[in-house]
Parts: sequence; C-alpha cells; structure tokens
Amino acid sequence: MLGVVREHFHIRDIGLKFVVHEQTGLVKMTVLDKETGEMIREVPPQQVLDLMAKIDEMMGALFDHRA
Repeated sequence: MLGVVREHFHIRDIGLKFVVHEQTGLVKMTVLDKETGEMIREVPPQQVLDLMAKIDEMMGALFDHRA
C-alpha cells in the first residue's frame, strides 16, 4: 500500500529528517532530496524557531525585570 502511495505522489527520492530545536524543544522536519542531499523544505523553518526562542528569551527578561 505504501509503495502505491509513494508512486502516486512521486516521492521515491525524498528523505525526512527530524531534529529537536534546542532552545524551543520543538521538532523540526527537514525534507531532503535523497540523490543530492539538498534541503527541499523545513517545517517549521529554522528562522521561525529561532524567532520563537528569541521571543521566549525577551519575555523572560521582561518578567524578570518586573518582579
């Protein structure tokens, strides 16, 4: 069944990589071209995860100063 799905969507040469973003603890999925190793897409993008970590850092600093 999975082979039929792969053929239907033409995803034979695609690999998936899952990594935990250190600062946020969220999982990032990277879609890779198996032949070239080239990144096709990240979900969520690295920039979004980095921004979320920075916002958390700023919120922590804001609440530390108010206390």
